[in-house]
Amino acid sequence: VNTHGSYQCKCPSQSSGDGFVKGAKFDGFPAPEAYKGGTSCVDTSKPIITLRGPNPKVLKICECGGLSGVMNPSKGGSGDNELQLGQRKMYEDDIKEMVR
Repeated sequence: VNTHGSYQCKCPSQSSGDGFVKGAKFDGFPAPEAYKGGTSCVDTSKPIITLRGPNPKVLKICECGGLSGVMNPSKGGSGDNELQLGQRKMYEDDIKEMVR
């Protein structure tokens, strides 16, 4: 019967929890027996990633720590330095967002 509280959630292997979202509401119906406060399903083991093929491509990325070559150094003007710093920061933020 498809009624509130008449079902249970089961987490797949390699995970644990009650399978319900935190703060699940049952609107006047009793919570299912398996409900333990909404612990969801959480991985219990590390994933294993195997690179396949004769010559798999391994990508390495560097840690973002600032960009100094985005704009050439200014030759005057007091606002140039602030403009350069602002543009470098936006460029750095864009790269961090793409690498995520």
